[in-house]
Amino acid sequence: MRYQHSIRLLITILLFYGTPGIAEDLEKNLKTCLTGKYESLCKQHLLTETQKVQVRNAQIAENLKTCLTGKYESLCKEHLLTNTQKVQVRNTQIAENLKTCLTGKYESLCKEHLLTNTQKVQVRNAQIADNLKTCLTGKYESLCKEHLLTNTQKVQVRNAQIADNLKTCLTGKYESLCKEHQLTASQKVQVRNAQVAENLKTCLTGRYESLCKKNLLTQLQLKQLEIARSEIAKRSSPSSGYGGQGTTQFVMNMGGGDKMNLTTGEYIMDMGGGDSMNLSTGDYIMDVGGGDKMNLGTGDYIMDMGGGDKMNLGTGDYIMNMGGGDMMNLSTGEYIMSY
Repeated sequence: MRYQHSIRLLITILLFYGTPGIAEDLEKNLKTCLTGKYESLCKQHLLTETQKVQVRNAQIAENLKTCLTGKYESLCKEHLLTNTQKVQVRNTQIAENLKTCLTGKYESLCKEHLLTNTQKVQVRNAQIADNLKTCLTGKYESLCKEHLLTNTQKVQVRNAQIADNLKTCLTGKYESLCKEHQLTASQKVQVRNAQVAENLKTCLTGRYESLCKKNLLTQLQLKQLEIARSEIAKRSSPSSGYGGQGTTQFVMNMGGGDKMNLTTGEYIMDMGGGDSMNLSTGDYIMDVGGGDKMNLGTGDYIMDMGGGDKMNLGTGDYIMNMGGGDMMNLSTGEYIMSY
C-alpha cells in the first residue's frame, strides 16, 4: 500500500514538474508547509505520509499560538484544540477583552458579557475617565458625553472649551470657527486685534488679493502696505537695486551669534537662550518663546508674524523678511541688509 502511494506520488511529481529540479521544489514546498501557516500554499499532494503528519502537527501548533494571543478569534480554529487548550484559550480571550475594555475606549469592541460584576465597575470607571480626558481638551464637543460628567466636571469642561475657543480665535484665522459668544468684552478686543494683524500679514504678502480686507487697515498699515508692494515690485525687476524708500543699513555677522550694524555702529551681542543685548544703547532683548521678543529697555513687544516677519507692538513697525537675511521696516522704509 505504501509502495503504491509512493508510485502515485512520483507520477504526480513528474507530471507537474518534470524531472529537473524536483528535489528542490519538494524541499521548498515542505519548508512552506512546516511553518504551519499559509495552508493554501501548501501542496499536500507532494508530501509523503510521514511529512503530512509533521505538517499537521505544525498547523495545530501554529493555530494554538494564534489562539493563545486572545485576539483574532475568527482566525482561531477551535476544532484543532484539545479540551485543556480550549480552556487556556478562553481565559486568554477573557483577559485580552478586559485589557481592551479597561482602556475606556472602543466601547463597541468591549464584550461586556465576558466581564465579572467587579470588572464591569472598573471598566465603567475607565470609560468615564477617558471621556473626561476627551472633554477636557476643549475640542471635539461632539465626542464629549456630558451625561457622564459630574456637575464639577461640567464646569471644568466648559472652561476648557472656552479656553480652546479663545486659542482658536486669537490666531486671527478661521473666523468661522471662532465662537464670539463665548468671549468676554476684553477677549473680543484681543481677538479683533489678532484678526487685524493676520489680515495685515495676508495683505503684505501681495498674494490672495481677494482675502486682503483693506477696510481693516489703519492709515499706518496702508502706508506699510504701499512700501511693501513697492519694494516687492522693485526686487522682481531685473534692473532693480537694493534699498527701499528710506535708508539702507548694513548688518555684519560677527560670529557666535553676535552682529554689528555698520551704519549706526551698534553692536548686538548674543546672550544665549535666544536673548541679545545692544551694547550701544543698553537695551536687553529677551526671548519670550514662540519666536516673540521683548525689549526690556523700552518695554516694546516684538511679535513673530511668521515667515520671518516681525511686528513691534509698541511702535506699530512691521519688519518684513525680504529673503537672504535682509529685512525691511515698512513704517520707516529702512532696508537692513545682512552679510
